[in-house]
Amino acid sequence: MEKEKYSTIYEAPYGMVIGELKKEMTKEDAVALGQKYCEEHGFKYKGTYSGGEAVAVLQNLIEKHRTTNLH
Repeated sequence: MEKEKYSTIYEAPYGMVIGELKKEMTKEDAVALGQKYCEEHGFKYKGTYSGGEAVAVLQNLIEKHRTTNLH
């Protein structure tokens, strides 16, 4: 499997966060690490993404959250 840099998006009490994983790893390992981190710290796991993909997904999540809370 190909290794690359990943970021995990999670929701903390202070807002949505992109946590960049330090090492290059497989997607499977990155997802497992992100989920474990969230579980250990009581955060709501939103997903693990590569490269700039995480920023686009976070923007979508924030926009969806805003429109949901307006109604």
